[in-house]
Amino acid sequence: LEILEILENSPAWIAGLRAGTLITHLNSKPVLSYTIDSIRTLLLGKNLLKVTFIDSNGKEKTVKIKPRKML
Repeated sequence: LEILEILENSPAWIAGLRAGTLITHLNSKPVLSYTIDSIRTLLLGKNLLKVTFIDSNGKEKTVKIKPRKML
């Protein structure tokens, strides 16, 4: 899953995710095992989300993000 756009100062931005970042896992499950609706539910939820992605150096990195309602 590639991030197409990300809001500056959002929890994901603060965690280091940027447009173009490739997410490989959500909560330790391969991102391809999710439906679009289940991903949306995770992103809109209140639970801590564990995101594994490929950083700009090509290394896999995992961060925990607390979703936040954006105004």
